[in-house]
Amino acid sequence: MKEALRAGAAQAATLVIAAVVLGAIAGLFGLPGDDAADRASAARIPYLLLAAINPLLLVAMNHTVTKPRLFVPMARALAVLLVAGVGGALVGGVAFLVPAMNIVAIFTDEGSAAINEALRAELWPGGLIAVVASTGVAAVVVAVWTNVRVSAYLRARGG
Repeated sequence: MKEALRAGAAQAATLVIAAVVLGAIAGLFGLPGDDAADRASAARIPYLLLAAINPLLLVAMNHTVTKPRLFVPMARALAVLLVAGVGGALVGGVAFLVPAMNIVAIFTDEGSAAINEALRAELWPGGLIAVVASTGVAAVVVAVWTNVRVSAYLRARGG
């Protein structure tokens, strides 16, 4: 089970990286804003894009399986993908704020505390729930899909 959790953590890291990249884009979108609330509202669309990008990343990362035994039985497949999906979405949801806040704070006269507060007010809890829910549902679907494919592959090989 350790290997399954490690594989899930590696995939979660990919989701976190995607969130940081989108956070940087959100920070750039927020630069022309007039105040903290205006700058934070520019981050809403990039943040909500995580709800679509995370599931696509999970599908892409599990399209080809190099270690099929990680996904059999179903419980192990669910463990890998739920750690990846829900863990990556939660940590990524927080990591998104770092570049989104710092880019605005560095390149404008907006204080980091003010922009951080505005970002959290704009994006949480609704945005975080949407990102985690869509990624969690995708994680379950991808776990079942991967388990079915890998199980058929292993049966065909006689293993």
